[in-house]
Amino acid sequence: MIRVRRYHESGAVDEELDPADVSGCLERSDALLWVDVEDPTPDDIVCLTEEFGVHHLAEEDLTEANPRPRLSRFDNHLLLSVRDCIFEEHGISSREVDLLFGDGWLISLRRPGEKGEPPMPVKTVIERFERTRQEDGVTDEGFLLYVFLDVIVDRFFDISDAVEDRLEAIEDDIFFDPAEGRRRRSGSVGVPADVPADRWITERLYRLRHDLIGYRRMVSPLREALNPLLRKEVDFIGDDAVVHLRDVYDHVLRAVELSEAHRDLLTGALDAHLALVSNRMNLVMKKATSWGAILVCATFVAGVYGMNFKDMPELDWRFGYPMALGIMGLISLLLYVTFKRRDWL
Repeated sequence: MIRVRRYHESGAVDEELDPADVSGCLERSDALLWVDVEDPTPDDIVCLTEEFGVHHLAEEDLTEANPRPRLSRFDNHLLLSVRDCIFEEHGISSREVDLLFGDGWLISLRRPGEKGEPPMPVKTVIERFERTRQEDGVTDEGFLLYVFLDVIVDRFFDISDAVEDRLEAIEDDIFFDPAEGRRRRSGSVGVPADVPADRWITERLYRLRHDLIGYRRMVSPLREALNPLLRKEVDFIGDDAVVHLRDVYDHVLRAVELSEAHRDLLTGALDAHLALVSNRMNLVMKKATSWGAILVCATFVAGVYGMNFKDMPELDWRFGYPMALGIMGLISLLLYVTFKRRDWL
């Protein structure tokens, strides 16, 4: 779906223009032309690139998925590919947004996510750009670019908050008593009740770690992509828009720092979980070994008196059998008391 809007310096807005009139709209230099494409088809891309005289390499980039943010420069226009990230129940997912812009125009191509998520909604961008125009009194493609990036980067902090909440929940499960943890897991939504608690916690940790690695790959390159714009290497982006883009750049830096902090916390939680699992395993082995030692001594006495040799001591004695049982019971009791004092049982 293609929507065309034209913003005049006087403050007027031409909404829902006919995409067939794009060529005539480009001839006016006193207005900003915004072409928004939702879930673009190859035919849409070919049509727009021909109308705007886009470089053939840019056309190739638009037809292929860009998993990492990057800025490509051509003759008189630029292509900025970014990832709009969202946090859902299954983890972090993203959807591509391509911003192709030149002097007096900007084309936004919003694509659906890899897991079937709908394209990035544009309503917030429209409202925020209208508010920015009223406050600053300018119509500049740099401001529209800033608004797009600001909306996308703001969602980075929503993801950081969601990751922090999930990490805290996992940490609570790590330091819960195993029986208490199972009762808590059984009441959770979407958690398989037949999966052991330790395995489920480990799977959640590794899944979240994998999501954080992919999330950082989608956020961190955005710093390098914004650098040419901040260095004022693009003539048609005004100084006021550059100031706003610097604010976006600072937010990107904060998002990257938060992702690194969360990765460190996740690594610490994983180490703590594995240490607790190992400690519980050691306790089980210690108890099993202690009970094994108790049974071995009793088995030894029973084995000696069960060899059935002719000249066995106390073989014909009336109290030989009770004595053997008493010896086994006494040894077992002494070992049990010894292990209990040492906290092995």
